[in-house]
Amino acid sequence: MKNDHFIARWPVRMTLLFGTLFGHFAMAQSVYIPPSPWADEYQGNVTYVKNQGQRFDTDGAVRNDIKFYSRNSPIGLTLPRKAR
Repeated sequence: MKNDHFIARWPVRMTLLFGTLFGHFAMAQSVYIPPSPWADEYQGNVTYVKNQGQRFDTDGAVRNDIKFYSRNSPIGLTLPRKAR
């Protein structure tokens, strides 16, 4: 018959198709996070939050000169209201 080659290769084609789709979705669900050379844990993305009276100095006074501060950062990053 004319379509024998298609019928014989159908399981192979379906296996490749579903294997490719499953592999794509499986890889999309997992994110590779490389190990830290300093053995720190992954804390997520660094995000900046608008300061609305949350930041204080060492004397306990509110720091109104800070416009944004960072979260999930290993060091405290702050952005002032006026930069030079």
